[in-house]
Amino acid sequence: MTIPFAWQTKGRHNPYGSNPGDYAFLYGLVAAVRPSVIVETGTHCGFSSMAMAQALVDYGIGGLVWTCDDGTRGDQSKNAVANMRRHGLKNLIRAYRDPSRLFLERRVPAGLIDLAFLDASHAYDDIREEFEIVSSRSSLVVLHDACQCAGVKRVVDEVRRSGRLVSIVPSVGANGRRTGFAVVSDLYR
Repeated sequence: MTIPFAWQTKGRHNPYGSNPGDYAFLYGLVAAVRPSVIVETGTHCGFSSMAMAQALVDYGIGGLVWTCDDGTRGDQSKNAVANMRRHGLKNLIRAYRDPSRLFLERRVPAGLIDLAFLDASHAYDDIREEFEIVSSRSSLVVLHDACQCAGVKRVVDEVRRSGRLVSIVPSVGANGRRTGFAVVSDLYR
């Protein structure tokens, strides 16, 4: 498995962003699950979106990645679209500069979401709202920074207590901190 763009950041990776190991996880998840509708909140530089889109290409999965960023990080959204174009993946990614709630309620097409990846705001109220919106439409929801951010941890704990299957996949971010993914799945219910 190769994800060519993941290492083209030349050490200039944002310490608060994902890392090549995270991209490999998302790429592998898409390859295994074969989703046709992928929804992501928190585009940042676009590398997570591109990892998922690259898996769509490499495994012949007909699908799209729908992603949003609220633009609070300045030019990151513009950089993300430029990155997507540069790596030839823009045609598989629908990128919006919107708050997550607006994006999830108005931009994402109606119907089933095969894979939801939540990585925008990590504040409890925000991540809880995102989770509530997508969980009724998706049998597979992945929350990033499940080992690091208090808001995400709290939502994961609540979801686990509600009886849903939650798996934690540890990872280490570019800043050396444990980030990790929480995978909430109803695939086998």
